[in-house]
Amino acid sequence: MDSIQTQMFLPSQVVSGDIENFSKQSHLLIDWIYNYRDRFPRSAEISNENGWQSYDKKFYRTEETFEPWLKLLVQEIADLVDSYRLNCAIDLTSLWFNINSQYSYNVKHSHPGALLSGVLWVKVPKDSGKFHFVLPDSYFQPELIENTEESYANEMNLFGTYPVDDREGRLMIFPSNMPHRVTMNKSTEDRISISFNLIAK
Repeated sequence: MDSIQTQMFLPSQVVSGDIENFSKQSHLLIDWIYNYRDRFPRSAEISNENGWQSYDKKFYRTEETFEPWLKLLVQEIADLVDSYRLNCAIDLTSLWFNINSQYSYNVKHSHPGALLSGVLWVKVPKDSGKFHFVLPDSYFQPELIENTEESYANEMNLFGTYPVDDREGRLMIFPSNMPHRVTMNKSTEDRISISFNLIAK
């Protein structure tokens, strides 16, 4: 057989980066998030199980004390969005906090209605869960992956789920239709993140 080629189709671009000196200021952001939860304890029930997710996804438009953090996020998001080389402008359309306490987790979900989605990991204790991308059912063939040699699967990244390096201060952006989940927090500390959606304008 001549000209045998292996090609990977249907790729998805995921972009991430680390916020400079985040560890020096993260405690202030954590305090702000806890204070916000104390003032607005109502939790949105979307993907989270047992944890808390801020209900108002537009709070950043009226919370003046959050403005310094919003400016930082918007700038860092813009830096990552540049990697997509889009021919349209991008607008922040929603933003919310996630606090996963012990035994909390997030079921598989995606973010319909947005172009890109993202997350900033604020606090990630050891054993507090892991962010995974999950292959969509439309082109996930479990039997094929299960019967692929392990070394080749590792080489070609042939997995049903993809865990990411969700470290504190890391910001990640991905296509909003990519299914993802967060595994259970088995630590005694809270896992905290900020999620958001972006649309074309």
